[in-house]
Amino acid sequence: MARWLEGRKMPYFLPVFKRTTVSHRKSRTTEIPLFPGYVFVQGNHGKCAFARSGSVVRVLTPSCAADAAILDSQLCDVWRGLGSGSPLVPLRAFSAGELVEVLAGPMEGAVGRFMRKGRHGAIVLLVDMLGFGVSVELSSECRLRSLGGT
Repeated sequence: MARWLEGRKMPYFLPVFKRTTVSHRKSRTTEIPLFPGYVFVQGNHGKCAFARSGSVVRVLTPSCAADAAILDSQLCDVWRGLGSGSPLVPLRAFSAGELVEVLAGPMEGAVGRFMRKGRHGAIVLLVDMLGFGVSVELSSECRLRSLGGT
């Protein structure tokens, strides 16, 4: 789908992570979508806009401008996570945790749920509309601020 969109010069976002496997003493690195089955396309498009791709089953559209803004903000946080240099781990189920904002470090500005993982903890970045999220391990220079809630 991403190649089809690229060929039509349609802006899209396909967040991926690298997975390395070893088979028969050979190492292979593959890029895997963080949100399997989802590609994010800029603009307001219906299913018919993608009919010729042969890949689209359903188009999810935010129900209002506020939901679109939330989705945009959450995807920006995932983008920050990708740029942080820390490994991202896809998650389907989330542990209850405190809502935090990262005040300093490569994840500055991201909002998510804190979880105890690694040396300095991790932040879970949710994409509510999909029911998915990713965790990003926090580095030592990250400072957090509690936004309350669990």
